[in-house]
Parts: sequence; structure tokens; C-alpha cells
Amino acid sequence: MARTRANLTRSSNDTDGTSFTTASISPTTSSLVLLCIVAHKAVSPEAPSSITGTNWANGLTWTLVDSVDSANVDDGGFAKHLMYSAVAPSSVTGGTITVTFSSTHEKFVWHVENIVNTPTDEVLQSKAVAGIG
Repeated sequence: MARTRANLTRSSNDTDGTSFTTASISPTTSSLVLLCIVAHKAVSPEAPSSITGTNWANGLTWTLVDSVDSANVDDGGFAKHLMYSAVAPSSVTGGTITVTFSSTHEKFVWHVENIVNTPTDEVLQSKAVAGIG
């Protein structure tokens, strides 16, 4: 079976703040879920202090896959690009994800992807975290 990817939600917020909440999503049960975030700040953007959710998303364990910092040449400042992975539970109802930072950031961009038809989603997640394959 070929792996397929589906966008569950994506958006942005350019209002100063410490958190953002995604739209409600419902991934395929037992599938790999990727949360990609770009957080922009004048200096030293940080990783989230927490990632929580409603309904099924409360029980997800988010694992940091990769993080890259970059200078924003358009309007100054810096951006932190982060990718997290989790495995959806065997029972899913619609739920949101809230990402919170300990300090104010100027902009956020995010998207949540669903990867299905992997041989074993948990193995794919572990390999991605370990940098294998």
C-alpha cells in the first residue's frame, strides 16, 4: 500500500500572543499525525511550553521530530520551524490542538497532516524521531 497524506488543517495568526488553537480535526484512527509550526519573534523564538487538545487530542503524546531556526529576511526577526509527530488513537472524535509558548510571539503558522497506510505508524514515527530511513 502506498502512503497517503491529507491536510487536516492549516492557518496562521499574526496577532501577538502566547498560544494558538487549530480548527477541529479528525485524523484516521491509529494513523501518524504531523504538527508543523513556524513561530516568529524579534529575537530568540522558542519551542512550545505545551501542546494540549480537546477530546481525543488530550491523550496524544507529541514527539519533536525536528527544529530549525532561521532569520526572517522579509520583515526582520527570527523564526523557529518545528515538526512534531503523534499517533492517533483507535477511537477519534473531532478535537482541537492548542499550542502554548511561555513568551509572546508575533506570528504563528501551522498545519496538521495525516499520514495513512504506513506499514506500522508507530514504527514510522520512531524511525523519523531516530533519523532512520
